[in-house]
Amino acid sequence: MARYFFDIEDGELRCDDTGSEYADLDEVRHAAMRILPDIARFESADGDRHTFSVVVRDADRRPVFVTTLALTGLWLVDRP
Repeated sequence: MARYFFDIEDGELRCDDTGSEYADLDEVRHAAMRILPDIARFESADGDRHTFSVVVRDADRRPVFVTTLALTGLWLVDRP
């Protein structure tokens, strides 16, 4: 198993200094994509446009995978 670090970008960069171990890159990809909705769910940013990214680094701290989730809200009615 190899160690990977999951850095989160949601307006500010939060670096993972601990990392987690995974058997292969498919598991790394799955884990990175799975955490994005949780990040978006608990983020309390203002506005109608948000972008959340996870950059995965290997044990040598080289980026190996990135995934991004964009949320956009658009009012379809006039608001008072």
